[in-house]
Amino acid sequence: MDKQLGTFLLFGDVSYTVIGKPVGLDLQNRPAASFGLGKKVSRAITVSGLIDWRRALVRGTGDPVEVAGILTYKASPSVSVSPNVFVGLTNGSPAFGAGVELAFRFGQR
Repeated sequence: MDKQLGTFLLFGDVSYTVIGKPVGLDLQNRPAASFGLGKKVSRAITVSGLIDWRRALVRGTGDPVEVAGILTYKASPSVSVSPNVFVGLTNGSPAFGAGVELAFRFGQR
């Protein structure tokens, strides 16, 4: 779900992954949710932050919860680059991390 309110963006995502019963592993299905807020700084730049939660796949381990910051640069109508950083809030999360997403939009808009 996404909603734009002027230059602000509200977004959220809820999912459920069915893991199944792999032989020899005690795994559990995974619900997950992410919610965030963004701001369009210009036509090409959006800054956003979100909180992300997922159930741990292995029973008895901590659920990952992370806070992420994302800067999206829309290089053209079909290409965007989004460097991001995150900090883990629980024992089930990595302590910190960073990444870059490169997105291409195909077809007509």
